[in-house]
Amino acid sequence: MQHSSITDHRAQFENDFLRVFQSSAGLDAVLMGYFDGTTRKFTETWTACSADDKLQLLRTASTRLATFAAITEPDPSLFRKAQRDTRDATVDAARDAGQCVILRAGSCHIWLGRQIAGLFPVMAFRAGPGNRSSSQRALLRVGMAHVTQALGRHVYSRPVWSDELVEATLKMLSIEFFVVGPAGEIHLDGRSGRSTERGRRWLVHNERLSLRNDCERAALAQAIATACSERRGAIVSVTTDEGELSLAAVAPFGQENAPRAIILFESPHTDYYALREHFFRAFGLTRSESAVAHELLSGKTPAETSEATGLSISTVRSYLKTIFDKTGAHRQSELISLYYRSILPVGQRIASSKSQPLT
Repeated sequence: MQHSSITDHRAQFENDFLRVFQSSAGLDAVLMGYFDGTTRKFTETWTACSADDKLQLLRTASTRLATFAAITEPDPSLFRKAQRDTRDATVDAARDAGQCVILRAGSCHIWLGRQIAGLFPVMAFRAGPGNRSSSQRALLRVGMAHVTQALGRHVYSRPVWSDELVEATLKMLSIEFFVVGPAGEIHLDGRSGRSTERGRRWLVHNERLSLRNDCERAALAQAIATACSERRGAIVSVTTDEGELSLAAVAPFGQENAPRAIILFESPHTDYYALREHFFRAFGLTRSESAVAHELLSGKTPAETSEATGLSISTVRSYLKTIFDKTGAHRQSELISLYYRSILPVGQRIASSKSQPLT
């Protein structure tokens, strides 16, 4: 079985953490890594144990996780049911560590966290007999939190593309964009001629990007500043002249010594239906789930989605849960972020920490 390598610096950090963690928690052997729910294989692992123990843990965890994935794949709700039905000495620790599922195979304990973009954080260990103390359970929570955070960094870090490649790719996809500096100064205007003439969404004043709505203008300025200074992205709302709500993704762009932000949005003539359908197929959404997801990517609330699709609000919310399960998103903004990252992997994580989950 092949596993991807990690950088020397990161490998040293993980190895140091694992040695301290294994000793402090009193574990005979421990393995952490990321499990791909589609290929049913580990994509990356690191361990604190002998070569023989590593091989045994890897084989045991891989077999057990592959079986679990095969059972739960047809119905993601089975994952949530497994969380509720987990019953062993570490159930409280597991729930505190991010709604884990605990699996066992002989003396091997396997903690499986919620997936992020198709990958599951995993901690597998073998411990000596006896009941676990409260301090050991606390350390196990720390270990699971560590691998979950590491997976988040792994998934949401993306290489920065060159200006020329981004411009060419976005034009091919009919996705429009701006590249701006920290104060909103426009370095590159990637709108088509039709959109520029109509000026339906954006204001350009003294070569700086702005919006008509005061709240939206302030949110855009904050998102640009954050993308440039903190290398974090966000989703912002933009109201057109006709009063329609649209959404745009703001992400870091360029090198740290020349910080800029890229703002991505669909143009009026984008074949967004084809782009979204490709995105939905990649995550295995059904026709009904795709219909609901189309409305979500347009910024509609569950109530507005219900009205647009003719589905009851309870049915819409049921589809929402399934969509979030399949994509690994937890709220509407994360689904939109994932969509834009899937179209083009620019910058680092596009996320909105202030966004509220759908109700």
